[in-house]
Amino acid sequence: MNEKYEDMLYLEPPVSKIHRKMSISERAAQFMPFAALTGYEDLIRESSRITQRRIELSETEIE
Repeated sequence: MNEKYEDMLYLEPPVSKIHRKMSISERAAQFMPFAALTGYEDLIRESSRITQRRIELSETEIE
């Protein structure tokens, strides 16, 4: 390890004097997926849905 920064390994993490400590649920919310386009995922799911019956060919029709 670089001796220049070795003393930093043993320092306490900084604590803000202005902001209160966030709860675990508040911290988790920071990493939740962001849906910039509301409803877009539903639209994609609907457009990829099969809406017609599949036509099954007999052995003779395949040849």
